[in-house]
Amino acid sequence: MKSNKTIVTFFHNPWNYHCDFEIQTINHLSKKYSVIIFNEHNSTSLFRILFSKKERLKMINLVKCKNKRIIKFIPINIIPFSKLLFFKNLNKFLSLLVFKFFLNIKGIKKPIFWLFSFRDYRFTKYFKNKFIIYDCVDMIDNNNLKPENDFVKKSDIVFVNSEYLLRKNKKININTHLVPCGCRFNHFRKNKFSVPEDLIKIPKPIVGIAGGIDWRTNLSLVERIAKNNVNVNFVFIGPLIVFDKSFANKFKAVVNLKNVYYLGNKSKSSLRNYYNNFNICLIPYNFNKKAHGNNPMRLYEYFALGKPVISSPVEALNKFKPYLFMASSIKEFESSLKGYLQKVDKKSYISKRIIIAKQNSWDNKVKIMCQLLDNNKKIKYL
Repeated sequence: MKSNKTIVTFFHNPWNYHCDFEIQTINHLSKKYSVIIFNEHNSTSLFRILFSKKERLKMINLVKCKNKRIIKFIPINIIPFSKLLFFKNLNKFLSLLVFKFFLNIKGIKKPIFWLFSFRDYRFTKYFKNKFIIYDCVDMIDNNNLKPENDFVKKSDIVFVNSEYLLRKNKKININTHLVPCGCRFNHFRKNKFSVPEDLIKIPKPIVGIAGGIDWRTNLSLVERIAKNNVNVNFVFIGPLIVFDKSFANKFKAVVNLKNVYYLGNKSKSSLRNYYNNFNICLIPYNFNKKAHGNNPMRLYEYFALGKPVISSPVEALNKFKPYLFMASSIKEFESSLKGYLQKVDKKSYISKRIIIAKQNSWDNKVKIMCQLLDNNKKIKYL
C-alpha cells in the first residue's frame, strides 16, 4: 500500500556506482513512499548552465527519472571559485537553503531523512522538525567511531544488517533494529546466462573473488592458495581500491601468478554471468576484527545462484553453516577448497542457499524496514 509520506535522502556517488545498496534502497522505498534525493555528486555551477548548452542538456538528463516517485534535486553552485574551501562551503550552505525552500514548496516542512552515513547529519541541522533514519550497513573505522556514535544517539530509528552492529548500536539507541542484508535476488535468478568473453579462455575450475578489492582483502591468503593449487584458476572481478603503495605492489604480485586473473570492474547487471561460471566463490577478508562485523552482500548474490562459498570469519554468516564454509586460517581455506573441488555439492545445500538469498532480497529488507518505520509512534505525527 502506497503512503503519502516522502523520504528525503542524500546521494554522493554516480548513479551507476558499483556499490549499489543506496540505489536499491531508494528504488524499493519508492514502491511505497515518494523519495527526494539531494544528488550532491552531480552538482554544477550557475555559470555553466547559463553559458553551456551541453551542461543544460546534461542537467535535464540527470534530473529525469523513469520512476515518477523519485525526484532528483541537483545543487547549483551560485558563487564561482567553488574549488576554494570557503566558497565551496558557502555554496553548500546556499544549496541547502534552496533545498529547504524546495521541500517547503512540496509541502514537506517536517522531513523524514533516510541517511546512509553519519556524515550526512550535517545536512539536516537546517531543519528543526525532522525524523532521522540511520541505515547502517557497514562497520566504521575507529577514527570515526565517536561522531558515528553521536549520530546513532540522535537518530529516531537505526537499521543494521549484522548482529555485531545491533549489539554496538543498541547500547546507544534502543530503537535499533536488525534487518536483512539486501540483494538483487530476482535479477540473479533470471534463467538465461552467458559466458563473458573474458572468461571463455580461462579453464575450469574457477574460484571467483568479487567485490571491492581493498584494505579488507587478504591478498596473502589468495597468493598462498593460488601457488599451492596451480591447476585451479582464481579470478578477481570488482573495483581495485588502492590505499597505499605496498597494497598496490602486493596485488600486482598476486595477479602476476599464472593462475590468477584480474578482469576489472564489472557492471552490476553482468555479475550473474560471472558468478554462474565460478565453481567456488571466496570472501577472503583479512583475519582480524575489522571485517568481522560486516555482512557482505556478495554472499547472498553467490547464494542466489546456489554457489558454494568459503569465507573468512564473519559473525553475521555463522548462522548459515553448513551451507558455506568458514575458514579462520590459510590451511582451513586450502582444505575446504580441495573438499569442494573433490565432491559433488549437495542439492539440498544448493536449494537452501537460494532460500537464504531470497530471505535477504531487497524486497524483503525494505518491506521489514517500512513496517518498523510505520509502527514508530513519532512518525505518525509527521
